[in-house]
Amino acid sequence: MTIFRPITLIRLGLALFVLGFGYSVFHIGIPYQDPTPEMLAYERFHGMIGDRILLMGIALFVSGCLWGLVRRLR
Repeated sequence: MTIFRPITLIRLGLALFVLGFGYSVFHIGIPYQDPTPEMLAYERFHGMIGDRILLMGIALFVSGCLWGLVRRLR
C-alpha cells in the first residue's frame, strides 16, 4: 500500500496548471479583430473552462504545499 504524499498534490496541481494554460492558448489563441457573436461565445466558453482548470491546479498546488508544511512542522 502506497502512502499518499503532499508531493502528489503539488505535482498534480502543476500538471493541471500547465494543462489549463495550454487549453486556453490552443482553444482561444489570438483574438479575432472583428468577431461574430458566435465566435465571442466560443471564446468565452472555452476561456471559462481553461480558467477553471487553472484554478483547480492552483488550489491543488497550494493545498499540497500547506499540507507538506504542516506535516513538516509537526
